[in-house]
Amino acid sequence: MLKLFLIGFGELFIATLAVQVIQKQRMILAGVVTFLSVLFWCYVVKTIGSAGNGHTLVYALGCTAGTMAKIKVTKLKWGIFKKIP
Repeated sequence: MLKLFLIGFGELFIATLAVQVIQKQRMILAGVVTFLSVLFWCYVVKTIGSAGNGHTLVYALGCTAGTMAKIKVTKLKWGIFKKIP
């Protein structure tokens, strides 16, 4: 179940980053981040499908945490996220 939480966290962290770079019209970075987001989504479909319905809440909580963490990282301007204007 921790695996599903982490997958959800990572997926929405990347998806939130994609929205941020698209909004700032960073075309190449937006393309790379969107590509990574789609790869995550394909893995999610495969993993959730094999895990069954009982684990979707754990995945949803991971998604929620990933979105919130990305917003916090952006506000604090940590690491590579300082460079996204």
